Amino acid sequence: MSFSKFPHYHRLSRAIYPVILIPLLALILISGSLAVYFTNFAHAAPADTLVPIAGDVPTMVTGSKLVGPASAQQQLSLSVELRLRNSAMLAKYVQDMSLPKSVNYHRYLSQAQLAAVFSPAQATQNALLSYLQNAGFTITQTYNHRLLIDFSGTVGLAEQVFHVQINNYLSARGESFFANATNPLLPSSLAAAVQLISGLSNAQRWNHPPLPVSPHPVSSKAMISKGSALFCPGPVNQGTYFTPGQIQTAYNLSGLYGTNDRGEGQTVALFELDTFQMSDLTNYESCYDYHTRTHIYTTLVDGGPPPPQTGDGGPVEVELDAEQVLSAAPALGQLDIYEAPNTTQGYNDEWAKIVQNDPPVVSTSWGECESDLGLAEAQVENSDFLFAAAQGETVYAASGDTGSSGCIRSGGSTSLSAGDPAAQPYVTGVGGTSLTLNNSSQYSSETVWNDPPVTGYAGGASGGGISQFWTENPAWISAPGVQNQYSTRTTCSASVGQICREEPDVSLNADPYVGYLVYCTVSQAGCSSSTPWLIVGGTSAAAPLWAAMTALANEQSLKQGGFNMGWITPLLYDVASNRTQYANDFHDITSGNSDYNGYQGGRYPATSGFDMATGLGSFNAANLTTDMISYNGQRAATPANTQWYFAEG
Repeated sequence: MSFSKFPHYHRLSRAIYPVILIPLLALILISGSLAVYFTNFAHAAPADTLVPIAGDVPTMVTGSKLVGPASAQQQLSLSVELRLRNSAMLAKYVQDMSLPKSVNYHRYLSQAQLAAVFSPAQATQNALLSYLQNAGFTITQTYNHRLLIDFSGTVGLAEQVFHVQINNYLSARGESFFANATNPLLPSSLAAAVQLISGLSNAQRWNHPPLPVSPHPVSSKAMISKGSALFCPGPVNQGTYFTPGQIQTAYNLSGLYGTNDRGEGQTVALFELDTFQMSDLTNYESCYDYHTRTHIYTTLVDGGPPPPQTGDGGPVEVELDAEQVLSAAPALGQLDIYEAPNTTQGYNDEWAKIVQNDPPVVSTSWGECESDLGLAEAQVENSDFLFAAAQGETVYAASGDTGSSGCIRSGGSTSLSAGDPAAQPYVTGVGGTSLTLNNSSQYSSETVWNDPPVTGYAGGASGGGISQFWTENPAWISAPGVQNQYSTRTTCSASVGQICREEPDVSLNADPYVGYLVYCTVSQAGCSSSTPWLIVGGTSAAAPLWAAMTALANEQSLKQGGFNMGWITPLLYDVASNRTQYANDFHDITSGNSDYNGYQGGRYPATSGFDMATGLGSFNAANLTTDMISYNGQRAATPANTQWYFAEG
């Protein structure tokens, strides 16, 4: 069992908090926000008019067999997700904040500033709290940003209050679940503020890819004794795995270490839906961390996930994520591992907790294909990620391990589908490559990671594709390859002149045949204390490595008087739009495709520049950091007015 600590969260200071906000934002809010704020309820329809909360019925209900009603006494953990106010204006500010030469470049908003103008109004939260409590529910958690309220009650109470029938079902794949058969209803005076009610169903599960574990075991000949019965794999010539040192050299992380940037004072957070063994992480550090030990904290959300059952590969996922961060940022100040139950409520509560705590860099390897997720849940996430971007948080997400057929391992469909949250506009999606080194362990080449299924190994490929929900940021279209033969504006119903969001944005090695070393002893996950070393791949390894690199970039930037990278995706496309910088900072992958098992006729191929197999490519860490920091000095001169006032204070 892992043990948990609830730390006093050490937030890294943002370099500059804004005293300047664009005049357009201030003028619009002055003229319009007061009206919205004071008329939320005064002009609402009568309270007895019930309005459905659309999109609240799980997609799995369709096509599943009705077994019967759920027990009225069954206890439910629920949450209500609220809408941002003035969300379009916040999106405009975040966009302006990401533009070099803007007076607001990297002027992140504090949580207090965001809550004052963009969070749901305090009166709205109070009205919902009163409604739920008066109905008989128990309030279990609220958040400073007011984006979510947690509460609990029985199935019978939920059915009565929300006017739904909650049933037990059996899916076409033989999975048992309970779910509401219709959308819940709320009084119209409250419904306009609500995006989603979570917990009426347990149908939704977020997936970490079935981690590709190499069929080649770690050779005992490669082991190096570190004392106390700890043996650590050293470099091998056969190329069955990469040691942390080889990855550091290949991707020029070592160039950052040469400037004394190893993660000192920096924090990375991991989003997880399973647990881990703390001693596995400390043993890994004993092998590959030659500097100060990283403080590792576990934050349990909703009581944390249940203990792993036999066959649960989740602990390998968590330990892969953590050990990759520790390998690339060997002197990282703090690693925060957030854990929640794998339910809709647990998933949304964990993001709400991360947004409230405001860590500077976050990585997640858990996701779902957009087709199975549904728009309502995607919009809830989008509010969280927009809020995080405004605070200056960097969020990475693995793009998935089934190539362009994103739903095949969750819903069984082989159709084209992008992955969530990697395709979210305020998240940086990370795909996978197959890396080759030369005889001197230097970078040689990369191709798209795409392994066909073989006996004992399901194979995998770099996830990616075209979003059905989101449009591409227009500022990124100038980057080479973003407009390509597969670009479309019909998938996401974009307007003329726009294209749909494409992912992944970037990539890194994900090939398990020459994969990453993971120390794991969790028996339920198939690990063993006698042979603890696994060779693992997948985009789940690539995302936390990008997060670690960003922590190093933040460290160097702050030393030079700059800023945390914040919402990093626009910055990556800015760098890539300069041909010289792109060639210097990225490895452009131009061979292979992400068509897992040949389902899609070769979509999507790697091309020169951006492509939906590997995005912009993998990083040359030291070079990319230098050029990203160079943009920090491009903020426009500060105007005479140094403070703008929001209408709401």
